[in-house]
This record gives sequence, structure tokens and C-alpha cells, in this order.
Amino acid sequence: MSLRAVCFALSASALAACATPPAPPPPAPPPLPVAPPATEPADTDDDAPEAEGADAPPASWAAALDRYGTSCPAPFFTLATPESRALGGAGFRLHGSRLEYLGPAPKGPLAIGVLGSVKDATPETRANLAVAAREFQRAGVAFVVVNGDLVGETSDSLAPVVDALGETFAVPVLVHSGNSEWTSAFSESVNGAAARWPQIVNMNLIRDVDWAGVHVVSLPGYHDRRFLRQGACHYSADDVDATAAWVKALHDRGDVVVLTAHGPPRGRGKHALDVIHDGDNVGDEQLSSMLRGGVAFGVFSHILESGGRVLDDVDAPAGVALPMKAPKKKLYVNVGAATSFGWSMVDGKTSRGMAAILRVQKNADGADAMVEVVKLR
Repeated sequence: MSLRAVCFALSASALAACATPPAPPPPAPPPLPVAPPATEPADTDDDAPEAEGADAPPASWAAALDRYGTSCPAPFFTLATPESRALGGAGFRLHGSRLEYLGPAPKGPLAIGVLGSVKDATPETRANLAVAAREFQRAGVAFVVVNGDLVGETSDSLAPVVDALGETFAVPVLVHSGNSEWTSAFSESVNGAAARWPQIVNMNLIRDVDWAGVHVVSLPGYHDRRFLRQGACHYSADDVDATAAWVKALHDRGDVVVLTAHGPPRGRGKHALDVIHDGDNVGDEQLSSMLRGGVAFGVFSHILESGGRVLDDVDAPAGVALPMKAPKKKLYVNVGAATSFGWSMVDGKTSRGMAAILRVQKNADGADAMVEVVKLR
């Protein structure tokens, strides 16, 4: 070998030794949560079939409805085999408590329309829903959340409200109970309307809608039994703990969570989301603790006289000024009532219908959000 060739080989070896080794691939995110087996009372009928044990996952969505259809909140569960769904023109995979959107992630912020306390299907309230639909379409909302108090103690009285939602909104509509709906009637009305309105999702049962890594997680019902109608949905401290555990697993993999609940968290002072006419804060303290534990975004209603209020911290002494000029790392909204029935507000004004548009943007350090409150009448 010539001296020139030897020098070239030595130079190449030196360069290779000094080169920076390639960076290792990033670790895979933790797996999405899988619900533990739900415990149920033992069957006392010795002749009952044993094809599916109490700890076995439901074999199908039909089996899940049989098992959990009258439960509220339903426990988090996983189907033995996921099922495909088409809702509002989009494809989904139903895993059990989690419904996964199969389309592309939004190129900008994910826009979510939110309605609280529809309460009735009068012509005036239907007109409010039509206004909301136009505003939601203008904003490019991907889906609508209706966070309780559709109202009605029987399926006959709930059905017109479910039909009004199905007729008005073509995108997926995520609905769950508040403190008024009789749980059996709610399930019968929503599940029974699946053939007519497949875009309506029962979030008493489907507790997590996963839209490209932004999860809307539901806590249906209300915490204080004193204000529940007979047969309505009550969530317990254990239900809050189970929801918090589910949310933590989502956060651990870097996903974003928007919590929807009917009642607001317990606030601090006269600008909070839970202020009633006499000035007291009446929200759920355990829900406040859950939000402080890392849930950055939430939508609520129930305390309708404080509708339209926005906080950037559960314990914030003052509300966020509207319209918002810049996004926030935390955002909690009382969306008020969509009904056209006049509601006296704590500021002395009367509301005859409002809605909200929440925009959530994932980014390198988590997410941020903005909200727009829409007057419907």
C-alpha cells in the first residue's frame, strides 16, 4: 500500500472515532390505560349460565350495555375485542370506556363546542341550539359536549331533547348525566336513539373520547345527594379516585385531558365558577383536589347563575377577562345553560341561553387553551 493510501486510511479512522454517535430513538409512550376487571355481586342463581364471569371483560358492546346500562358512572372497562364505529362522518374504534378517533390530528387547535343544561326541547330552545350549531360550524368544532341536565325523569320526556340534539348537530355529540336525569331513562333514550342519531355518544358509559391524543374524560352525575332527583346519577369519592387514576395514566404518556362534569369544582371567592346568589361557593371540593392534581382543562355547568365564568386556576381570586387575548396553560369554564328559559345571573342580568367554544392546542410542553363564550339569544 502506498504511503498516500495509508495516510488516507488513518485519517478516515480518526474521523470515524471522533464522530458523534447517533442519538438513541425516543422511548415509546406508556400504553393507554386498560381498565381493571370490574367487580360485581356474585350470581345467586345456581342454574345461571357461567359463560361470562363477573371479572371477564364484556365480549361486545351489547354485553357491556347489558352489564352497565343502568350504572352511572359506569366503571372503566375494556372490551374483549374492540369494535369499529362511524360517528358524525368519522371513523372510531370502541375499546370499551375509551372511544378512539381514527382520523388525522387537527392541524391547529382542536375546537370543541360545549353546551350545558339544555333542559327542554321547546321551539325557543331548539332555536338556541340552531344558533349554537352555526357558531360551532363557524369555529370548525370537531364535536360537541353536552355536560348534563338534558332533564327528564322518563325516557318519553328525554327523547325530544335527544332528538333535538341529533337533528341539530351532524358532528359527534358527547352527552352525560347531570343531577336531574333518571339514569335508566337516560340510557334508554340515548342508547335507543342510536339507529336514528349514531353521532350521539353516551358518556355515562363511554368515559373517554380520545381525539388524536386530546381526551375528553367524563365524570357524570353530581356529588351531593341532597340535590339529586330520584333515580339520578350520583358520583362517589371512589368514582373521583377512579377517574383521577385513569387521567393520570393518560398524562403519563403525554396526552392532554379535558374533564367534563356537570357540577363545578369548589372555588374560592366571589369570582369562582360555583357562586350562588347568596355568594356562597357550593362546588365539589374533591373535584377541586383532582384538578389541582394536574387536570389542566375542564368544562362544567349546574350553577347556572355563574354561567359564562372562566378561571385559569381552581383557586384563582379573579376570573379570566373575556374575550380572551391569549391562551392559558390551565382553563376551567362554567358554560351556563343553553335553555331559552330566562335565568337570573349573579351579576343581576338575565341569560336566555349561552354556549362555549373551547380550543385546545397541543404543543411541546403540554397544551394550552382559549375559550369563547357565545350568547345564543
